[in-house]
Amino acid sequence: MTELRPPANAVSTATGFTWLDSSGIIIAVANEQELHTLKDAEENTRINIQLAQGIRRPFLINMTKLKSMSREARAFYAGPEPAKALLAVAILTTSNIGNLVANFFLRLTRPSVPTRLFTDADEAMEWLSQYLNNL
Repeated sequence: MTELRPPANAVSTATGFTWLDSSGIIIAVANEQELHTLKDAEENTRINIQLAQGIRRPFLINMTKLKSMSREARAFYAGPEPAKALLAVAILTTSNIGNLVANFFLRLTRPSVPTRLFTDADEAMEWLSQYLNNL
């Protein structure tokens, strides 16, 4: 089973923790936050670009604790800036609210990289692993 616990070298932000795992996948775990804003999206993207080290990488985001995301944040995440660091995005969620936010994001914003919704971290990592060949 894939462990999504932030290691000691994870980058901490207002929205959670992000790190580059040993396989080359960027992993983020969102914390409980009332509203994920555009400012949060810009900060998280800046961190992803740093962690990517100039290589577009697969990305797993655990959104199981996310409560809400602004329209501006969703639009930003679907745009060209995050694609500078990301090859594909797996969104992990198990809550009704998280599923709602993730499905809304996928249907309305049309992300610029392949993006799928998962309820199991191992399945998400397996799907993302196909993109490791592109590094």
